[in-house]
Amino acid sequence: MTVIDRILRQTALTFICAGMLVSTSCTAKAIGPARTYYIDFDGGSDQADGLSQAAAWKHAPGDAKAQANPGRADLRPGDTLLFKAGVSYRGAITLAASGDEGQPITYRGQGFGDGKAIITGRDLVPVQVKPCAEAPACAAQANQDDLRVVELPSPISASDQIVVNGTLLTLAQAPSLPDSFWYDDLAHYQAFHPADLKQVGAGMRLRSAFIGKALGNAAVEDLVVHLWGQPNAIASIQAEAYDPALGELTLTEPGFKPYDDRDGLFSLVNHPSLIKQPFEFATLSRGSKMVVRAPLPLGNSQVEISRRGTAFILAGRSHVVIEGFEITGFAGGPKDWGSGAAMTSIGAPADDIVFRNNNVHDLTSWAGAGAIHATAVSRLVVQDNIFQRLWRGAGMIIGGASKDISIRGNTFDHVGRTGIAIFGADRVLIDKNRLIGLLAHHGNGISIYLGNHDVLISNNLVKDTTRALTFHGLDTGPDPTPNNLVIQNNVLWAKSEDGSAVQTWGGGGAFVRDVVIEGNVIVVEDGRFALRLHGNDQNLVIQDNLVSGMVIGGTLTSDWIVRNNTFTADNYIVSPPTEAVINKQNRSEARGLKDAKMLIGETPTISPQLCKLLGKSKPLGSGSVMNEDRLQWLKPEVRTQLVNGVGPSNLCSS
Repeated sequence: MTVIDRILRQTALTFICAGMLVSTSCTAKAIGPARTYYIDFDGGSDQADGLSQAAAWKHAPGDAKAQANPGRADLRPGDTLLFKAGVSYRGAITLAASGDEGQPITYRGQGFGDGKAIITGRDLVPVQVKPCAEAPACAAQANQDDLRVVELPSPISASDQIVVNGTLLTLAQAPSLPDSFWYDDLAHYQAFHPADLKQVGAGMRLRSAFIGKALGNAAVEDLVVHLWGQPNAIASIQAEAYDPALGELTLTEPGFKPYDDRDGLFSLVNHPSLIKQPFEFATLSRGSKMVVRAPLPLGNSQVEISRRGTAFILAGRSHVVIEGFEITGFAGGPKDWGSGAAMTSIGAPADDIVFRNNNVHDLTSWAGAGAIHATAVSRLVVQDNIFQRLWRGAGMIIGGASKDISIRGNTFDHVGRTGIAIFGADRVLIDKNRLIGLLAHHGNGISIYLGNHDVLISNNLVKDTTRALTFHGLDTGPDPTPNNLVIQNNVLWAKSEDGSAVQTWGGGGAFVRDVVIEGNVIVVEDGRFALRLHGNDQNLVIQDNLVSGMVIGGTLTSDWIVRNNTFTADNYIVSPPTEAVINKQNRSEARGLKDAKMLIGETPTISPQLCKLLGKSKPLGSGSVMNEDRLQWLKPEVRTQLVNGVGPSNLCSS
């Protein structure tokens, strides 16, 4: 480099530094070509330069175990970290740098080998496998011949994931459940009278004949009790002592509030006496051992155990792309908020984040975190991902002070809590997603809560859920800004006697202003009211929907519009004046429910009759929000991508 070159380079850097609004040192890292670093956990070395497949690193920058070159790597905008496909990267990455506008730092799991790279929170752990007779708590079991005692090199907890012979173990629980995935299936919990749960000092004592029957005389050193209480929540409480003669457990959980006006519910978890099915487990001796019902040979062996909580931690970084990975095996306990996740951005603002084309499965979050969990994030794109078997956790949770969120083309299948939950965000697009199998106690498909503004929920399919879509406003009173929530062209199909396809939690002052519900199939199977609304909500437009039952609580305000909907039966409960309006401006078509069922199969089809019932046999009219100002917040290029059909398959499009 000549002297003139050095002067010109330094001058460029001076102008760059002068334009900065932050008090950080200015270096040349923003100058220079983008680089690709190769990561191969099985065959790489941190002593290599990482710049070719043959010289790949073992660890990625940002991994706490990265040493030498990746440990001191200085990533710059435009750089790509390319992980070897088919290899399990056993680590967690706290992002080491931000990109620039148009020059993101990219973490990619495709392009280096065949398939996708695997990011796993589990490690291979050497263990000692012994007969059941080696532990008194195991030897006392009637099925001891099917059980093994596994001695661990370091303690585990009930919230950890354990894989034996390629199968994920499930935690022993009683009463037994039809499907262990739905740990909070209250219909199969054990009931007790309020008088059987007594406050004693800082703890509680729970007495039940079921406890003595399930546990016998065995010690309960690792036992956990799932206890249902206020406010309609399940607490996971460690048992401190057990009196077999009384069938009484001593529990300590500060702040737990039981119901005193109805029977309580509980379930016993994590004890050898509860193991009944293959591939169940329970821990012993404060997690230093476990009892498993699995075909493990005696002697030295290996199992996989979760050791990390989150795959990618943004930590306030911006201009980042994460794509093409299989992410699995991350887990967090009841107090590990934000753990059991694929990607988190909590506590510091982040901007311009893309998470796409990833397969996320078998994460566990006892705290109920989302696989994608973010607060104060802007310009977040979550697109074309598959989320499956999220044990106890949610699919996505986007918290307050977030804006410009795009959630498109994803599949959520078997999610332990809500599929997509948005709390206090502005400008949110939820489009063409499929959410299937959300039957947990808090298993809403999509929830839009608190002070959200400018939200479009369009062309999604939500089925096999207790409540397909719920919304409400601020808990502290009316929102001064119109919420502008548009629910359009979705198939929203709930499955519960007490469930609903669309429900507002209005009341108590937490109402929403400006809501459009248009062109949707809104059905609850085995229930009466698919559409549950409240008169506290203001300026609602409900039109061109097929609805299997509606109920409106409270006093309906005069600014509502309810027109051109098809009710599959005359099953709506409203005040007499409102009923007159509904009868005049809407219609009833019992056959509509039968036609609508064709929408929720593996290959959705639709009848011309249903298209007519939804007003889809002609182009969208002047009353449609497509032709109004409610969607002006969307960028023009995004608006042109919206379709007027029904569900992700765009059926009934004109």
